[in-house]
Amino acid sequence: MHRNVLLACTLLAEALWSQGRTGSITGTVTDAAGGGVGDAVVTAEHSGTGATRTVSTARDGTYRLMGLELGPYAVIVEKTGFKTSRHDRVRLEVDRTAVVDFQLEIGDRVESIVVTGEARLIEAAPSALSSLVDAATIDRLPLNGRDYIQLAVLQAGAPVARAQDRNINLGFGLQISFSGSRPFQNAFRLDGLTTTYNGSTPASINGVTLGVDAVAEFSVLGSTYGAQYG
Repeated sequence: MHRNVLLACTLLAEALWSQGRTGSITGTVTDAAGGGVGDAVVTAEHSGTGATRTVSTARDGTYRLMGLELGPYAVIVEKTGFKTSRHDRVRLEVDRTAVVDFQLEIGDRVESIVVTGEARLIEAAPSALSSLVDAATIDRLPLNGRDYIQLAVLQAGAPVARAQDRNINLGFGLQISFSGSRPFQNAFRLDGLTTTYNGSTPASINGVTLGVDAVAEFSVLGSTYGAQYG
């Protein structure tokens, strides 16, 4: 089963932190005239597990579903006097928020409208220097030793620190300088749990971090990240 890892790195003496494996869906429900529809029932259903979460819209039609497991979702909006509206192509990714807006049509609730477009994704911390390594990248790119952390160096501002030694004190993992920081100033978290070795990249004595089959995606964050990272 795929699990999710979030790698976030900082400048200077702070390091790489993660959120857990949850995301959020937000948006606005309006009528045909563009006015907000309050007290509409918004339900998010995980397409893989069937788990659901429900919330009502505010007076201005806005809503927010938080703490959702990552993965594919269907979002359904119901309101008496309006046709039911459904969006089946919503996917939550690590460190991203899905924006799903609805415009309801007057009619019976048993009638439904299905939205087929892709949901818009925004960064949870828009001021941060961040990048996402998704499942397709992890599955398709060749990796020496199946070390998923090698994919982090493909992101902007994340070169390998060639002058950094690998030893028992500093660790045997890939030494990466995120946004100009020293390799031992980074931090790594897997599903919210710290996996950093003495402030360096976690790895075996062979210098690799195994686990591409257990990692669905990860995010690399640079400077100016949000307070949720510690």
